[in-house]
Amino acid sequence: MRQSKALRQTVLQCAVLGLVLPLGLSGCETTKTTGPASSPAAIVRASQPVDAWVLRAGGRTVGALVRFEEAAGGRFLYSVRDGYGFDRGIVDAEGRAWRFIPHSEPEWKSTGTVLAGAGAILELPKEPTMQAVDLEALPQILEASAKR
Repeated sequence: MRQSKALRQTVLQCAVLGLVLPLGLSGCETTKTTGPASSPAAIVRASQPVDAWVLRAGGRTVGALVRFEEAAGGRFLYSVRDGYGFDRGIVDAEGRAWRFIPHSEPEWKSTGTVLAGAGAILELPKEPTMQAVDLEALPQILEASAKR
């Protein structure tokens, strides 16, 4: 009789621990950080600036467009720069325009022509006009217009 009473008490204690122990551990949180295991490696595509245009609106220079092309693939995109030469967004080959937002994801602005996308990125009330310029001269042109 004594053994069976001790055995029942041991079984009861194990059952209680089996129910209580997981509840006590449920408040614990563990974090494991690893690199992406299943994501593909990043694809790096080198591109070079090939053409440049100054953007004008209301009789003043408001920015610039620089066309970048891949050497091998023929893919291209347009970098939209503000009047100080800072990169403010891109327009891709399909006419999709994104404005860069600091510390955030780019914001989609429009889909259409390159000029409409540049105007949306620079937040202009009307579509700007463009004038082709020498790529090498673009920094000096933007610097001169920013001083005005």
